[in-house]
Amino acid sequence: MEFLKRFPANSVSFTSLLAHLLGLISDSNNMGHKMLSQSNRFVIILSCTLVLMAQMATTLYLPALPQVASELAISRHHAELSISFFVIGAALPVIYWGHAAEKYGRKCSLAMALLVFMTASLALYFTQSLESLLIARVIQGIGAGGAAIIARIIVRDYWNGDALTQKLSLLSMAFIAALGIGQFIGSLLTQYSDWRIGFLLLASIAVISLFAMTRLQLQGPVQSGQLTPKSRASYVQIVKDRGFLIPCMQGGLGFATIVILQEVSPFIFDHDLQLSGQMFGFFGLAIGMTYFLGSLYVKRTVTQVGSQQLMYRGAYIILMGALLMLTIWLFSESLQRQILIGSYLILYLLIIFGQAVIFPNSMSLAASSSSHSGAHSIALCGFLQQSMAGLAAALAVGAGHSHSWTYWVAMMGIVIFSLGFTKREQKACLN
Repeated sequence: MEFLKRFPANSVSFTSLLAHLLGLISDSNNMGHKMLSQSNRFVIILSCTLVLMAQMATTLYLPALPQVASELAISRHHAELSISFFVIGAALPVIYWGHAAEKYGRKCSLAMALLVFMTASLALYFTQSLESLLIARVIQGIGAGGAAIIARIIVRDYWNGDALTQKLSLLSMAFIAALGIGQFIGSLLTQYSDWRIGFLLLASIAVISLFAMTRLQLQGPVQSGQLTPKSRASYVQIVKDRGFLIPCMQGGLGFATIVILQEVSPFIFDHDLQLSGQMFGFFGLAIGMTYFLGSLYVKRTVTQVGSQQLMYRGAYIILMGALLMLTIWLFSESLQRQILIGSYLILYLLIIFGQAVIFPNSMSLAASSSSHSGAHSIALCGFLQQSMAGLAAALAVGAGHSHSWTYWVAMMGIVIFSLGFTKREQKACLN
């Protein structure tokens, strides 16, 4: 400022003008930050809505499984297959959805996923046979898987590191709402209306999301060309990275555990525990609240202790819940009904809490440890995790009757916990 004093007095107008321009630039920057913040907020809302929609395609439908089996004159195992087919449909094309998001852009790919989901949901409303049910569920899964993974890719475009974990925990809260509210609404529709109405509700959410997406300017590259050998090589390189693979597997096995519990729970409530469909709906609210508490715990502690430490804690919680669940079920015939019911519900919620802690941290660690494209790493992580859940869902078909599901849940709890020690050993070697 000293050099300005050398100018004559009439040049003060110039300095005043300069100060005024600097003030305008500062105000413009502040307005830009506010607009950016508002845009980021809309991005999170859209992403949460997409995750909510994708997960509700399962939870809204769960309470109706016994009724679906009765109305379509199919077996219990075939009704359970409609869950398995959806999860498998969501898993298989995830990598290609990630490639589409890179090649055609986030908006175009997301619009296609939403249109596929909406079309399948409308077809499910009119379904009258097992064949049409299973085919439509696979197609609905394809759309849901695309919407959910592109939602995470969009979040990855805007944030990384612990900030990414915090935002992914918000997506987990949408997952919560689907777990709790979806199951509760589904039980009300089953009891007081028609289970098919749920598919119209899902189609409506897809339409709203499609409209909201057109109002946003999304980040993310648009690339040309096909899925080249270079792209395939990048996926191979990502998988070889233990920093990516281990948390991805932990999150996927946790997700698979939840899928098994979800698939057998309607029949466990109805046959083993002899509880009403309404009670199953209310339990969905308890599941949602538990997952919310787990996500809130992650959001408040991740910046203090880090994602890796939270992974250890979540794995331990799942292990304890899974082993105690196995123990309780082995002695279920000698336990009083009230004790069996209370133990099952509490341990179910304990496992849910552990997965709520693991899941956002697993995807954040997997994506942040990879030096490759965010879309590639997120898509591959989603593919692996959905594939694990799909395989678990297929294995769980018919497991509710024999109670073999408790062994699968216990084994997955052990593997999740053991992988945490593998990560520790790797870190110790690096040090």
